[in-house]
Amino acid sequence: MSMSTPSQKVDNGSLVKSFEKNVITKGWAERPNLVARPQTKSPAGDKAVCKISFNIHRQRSTSKLEIDLRKLKVKKDTIEYECGAENRNHGVPPEEREQIRRSLLLNADVICGTLSSIGSQALLEVFGNNGRKENFKPHFKCIIIDEATQACELDCLIPLQYGISKLVLVGDPEQLPPTVLSKKAAARNFGQSLFDRYYLFFKQQEKTPVIMLNTQYRMDEEICTFPSRYIYNSKLLTDRSVSSKSKSFPLYPYIVFDIEEGEEKSSQAGSICNLMEAEFTVQLCEFIVQTSKLVPEKIGIIAPYQKQKSILLGYLKDKHLSGIEVGTVDGFQGREKHVIVLSCVRAKSASGTIGLYAGKYSR
Repeated sequence: MSMSTPSQKVDNGSLVKSFEKNVITKGWAERPNLVARPQTKSPAGDKAVCKISFNIHRQRSTSKLEIDLRKLKVKKDTIEYECGAENRNHGVPPEEREQIRRSLLLNADVICGTLSSIGSQALLEVFGNNGRKENFKPHFKCIIIDEATQACELDCLIPLQYGISKLVLVGDPEQLPPTVLSKKAAARNFGQSLFDRYYLFFKQQEKTPVIMLNTQYRMDEEICTFPSRYIYNSKLLTDRSVSSKSKSFPLYPYIVFDIEEGEEKSSQAGSICNLMEAEFTVQLCEFIVQTSKLVPEKIGIIAPYQKQKSILLGYLKDKHLSGIEVGTVDGFQGREKHVIVLSCVRAKSASGTIGLYAGKYSR
């Protein structure tokens, strides 16, 4: 692209002014990627002239952009103010909103929440005694805490402040305990749940309020045999409906693969992975999808380490199997899939340990 100047003999200053005028007035300020070269030949000053003119041109473009941005910001602030004013004029007043919320809570038959949210200030203002010892009538008669074995004892005390007369704890003392990151707190038994305390006490009594639900409806009977025998004293039974479904399923109830070439590796962040095992796991899932006609969404992979989970997700994406869910042991507890593949990760290592597979809760 070339640009003509008014005359052939001009000094550098005139050339700059002429160049600026022609570029700006012809709309080139909005197209900074175009390159304009004046036809006038100046022995020593052509490059300097072009450089100066484009610097000025860039400054003017930036200035125009800033002005446009300021205008847009003003429009944005105006719209936000008008919308806020409309909500203030037509919305529910805070006092009325509080009355509605209070009425809904007081008339509800069941209120669900986490242990911490049940102790929130909003609920305490509605249901708490607020220091009153006389004429206080508890609103709740019964509190049910699900997964009670995974909650710290102090957390389970939060809902007891509402003056309840019955407490029901639901959980499995043979599964995962509360998560306690502090080693000092764990050493002081902070990881014990209220369920465990009652369970250990009543276990020694002749009459006990502990009730075991001894029928399971999820896993195949052959899978159930091992935990029933070694963990639940052969008391865990399988419902007949599960057995009938298992007969029509095209896969064995369980298979154990020994990846002899697998080797664990530690990342800089401390997480552990096993590349050989991850590759085999994805190939196994691909085979299951092809032979059993199961959709990927019906398959789950459990990996105890985040690094292994990340690697598995990448391999699955490459195989177009992103529908297969990959989670950790904690994340998958209580979930249900038609097929579960457990990638144990731990294998040969210099330390000779097996990490989280040691101890009671390796189950």
